[in-house]
Amino acid sequence: GIIVSSTPAFFGANPHRVSEGPDENLRVLGEEEDKARQFIRILTEVQREQAILQDVPYFDILTLADKRAQLVNEPSGLSASNLNSEQFRYLKLLVSEYAGNGSANLEASRMKNFDQTPREKIFFAWTGVIDPGQGVYYRVQTPHFLIEYANTQSKGNHSHTVWRDWDGDFGQDILANHYQKTDHGIGEPTFRAAR
Repeated sequence: GIIVSSTPAFFGANPHRVSEGPDENLRVLGEEEDKARQFIRILTEVQREQAILQDVPYFDILTLADKRAQLVNEPSGLSASNLNSEQFRYLKLLVSEYAGNGSANLEASRMKNFDQTPREKIFFAWTGVIDPGQGVYYRVQTPHFLIEYANTQSKGNHSHTVWRDWDGDFGQDILANHYQKTDHGIGEPTFRAAR
């Protein structure tokens, strides 16, 4: 059978905004930033106080290239249970932007997972200021996945994003489950790089 792992799904852009030439002002990963800024701007002052962990953005995504995505056991930030329906719609649009960075089947699976997660287990956290053009870090954390975004390096012109599943990251849990259910001989499996 085929074993597929889609996480971590990392995207980065340097520069984040093209400063000259025929693609001047093109922003790679711009929707990921714009949708998050739209979401945080529609929050109430009290909700923003819960969401914004500090005024200075984290330097980069926190999980970096860690073999296992480990952030915090108790998520911080704003719980989606405190959002009204319109605010939750904006958060879902943000998650959908990331879920859509793969195949249609993967997107459907990720969004089904998001839809089935109780709102009190979905958290949004932000560091930095909310004004455009300023460095920013944010994350969306659920019991199943973590999204991180950082655009802080090179004066806010070098962005990183990642989708990490808590289970199956780097295919580890998928592979372990596969071995538990199958009988492999010595020397198996053989892996080759995808082309």
